[in-house]
Amino acid sequence: YPDGIAGWTFQGNASKNVVDIVLPDGTAPGAKVWFTAFWFNNRKQSSPNTDPVSTNVQGGGVSMAA
Repeated sequence: YPDGIAGWTFQGNASKNVVDIVLPDGTAPGAKVWFTAFWFNNRKQSSPNTDPVSTNVQGGGVSMAA
């Protein structure tokens, strides 16, 4: 997994167990991506992040039609 914070992109906060992750246009099919998460509460407390897990992109990035 990426070393240091520069190799990670924050995707936002979520209040559900399932979230959509938007990959950048041009993400190559088969590219390895890494995910980690942590909880954050109303008192602005957070947990340590989870162990990173990886997956491979199945179809690459998809551009939205205008």
